[in-house]
Amino acid sequence: MKFSWKETVSAFSEIYEFDIKEQVSKQKNKLLLNSSSNPIAREYFSRSKYINEIIRDSGIQIDKLDPIIRNIIRTFVSTVLLGEDIPLAVSRAIRISEKFSSPKSYKFIHATISKIMSNLNKNS
Repeated sequence: MKFSWKETVSAFSEIYEFDIKEQVSKQKNKLLLNSSSNPIAREYFSRSKYINEIIRDSGIQIDKLDPIIRNIIRTFVSTVLLGEDIPLAVSRAIRISEKFSSPKSYKFIHATISKIMSNLNKNS
């Protein structure tokens, strides 16, 4: 499945908003789950426990990550689960980090994504 840059950034924004609101009110997040028109965000909202488990199983302490980085990684995993080409998903995750995070965060994002993909390949 192919997603546009705009859809990927939109999904990151929705997943980030979901994460922040999760800290405030879990009930309000149920509304986000039902109202999103973005397929990537819906994938995360409907499978968030599984996606977070994939990340944790790779040795990443997701709860300790900066919220922006955490949600870039969640967006990446969501797009991969939906069948996005992995090189394109990696490229977009890095572009999102360059746009929304610190200038050097892309290095951490890339290393983290590599860990996740290595773990997924090992377990499949």
